[in-house]
Amino acid sequence: MRLAVHLGLVATLAGVSLMAQTQPAAEPEPEEKSSPAAEPAQPETGERERSATPPGSELIPLPLVDPHSLPPRRQIQPGALTTRAKFDYTLKKLTSLGTLANRSLLAGYNHWLDHPEEWGGLEGYGKRLAHKYGRSAIRNMVLFSLDSTLHTDSRYDRCGCAGLWPRSGHAIKRVFTTRSDYGGVTFAVPRLAAAYVTPMVTDQWYPDRLNTWNHKLQSGSLYLAGHAGTNLLREFWPDIRRILHLKRRAK
Repeated sequence: MRLAVHLGLVATLAGVSLMAQTQPAAEPEPEEKSSPAAEPAQPETGERERSATPPGSELIPLPLVDPHSLPPRRQIQPGALTTRAKFDYTLKKLTSLGTLANRSLLAGYNHWLDHPEEWGGLEGYGKRLAHKYGRSAIRNMVLFSLDSTLHTDSRYDRCGCAGLWPRSGHAIKRVFTTRSDYGGVTFAVPRLAAAYVTPMVTDQWYPDRLNTWNHKLQSGSLYLAGHAGTNLLREFWPDIRRILHLKRRAK
């Protein structure tokens, strides 16, 4: 009986072993690997932006500006007057004894000529003095305003050249040219404007026979001619003073 049981167990074990050898081993399931072909193709950055932009509203790239291609910013030259300094210079010029004496002498000269003849007596001299000083004040204020706006300097600068004719030419040219606060020389817009704007205002005080366009243009031109003479005096005055001083020493 035991032999039969043992034979049965042996036969069972042999059958199980034979089945295990004949049955193929189960292969492990392959791991899912990301395949480039399996993934959907992603559009590039530019394509995504273009696809997200509605038709007709595409952005136009702006051209880049090279800072070196921009014109250089103009710089105020060292030694140029500030706006406050120009105002102080104008105020000092209007209140100086030289200006008061000059206006008083011109008013006295016109009073002696009886010009205009409608202004008679001592009261007429007061009108002439007020007219002369008012003309000087308005002219200098026009110069200050335009010098400050246009960054120019209407003060006279002596020529660094030598010789009578070059220096005289410089003095006359300074009637129509002026220095710039940025350096160099430019057209004397402030001086020309002051020459012709001033009589347009002050001639309103004159009698009607003198308040004409012809008289205004004549007054402006005479001022420019007188300014040329003043520039010549400023140019050569140091030499004249030196010559007079030498003559005085020689005596």
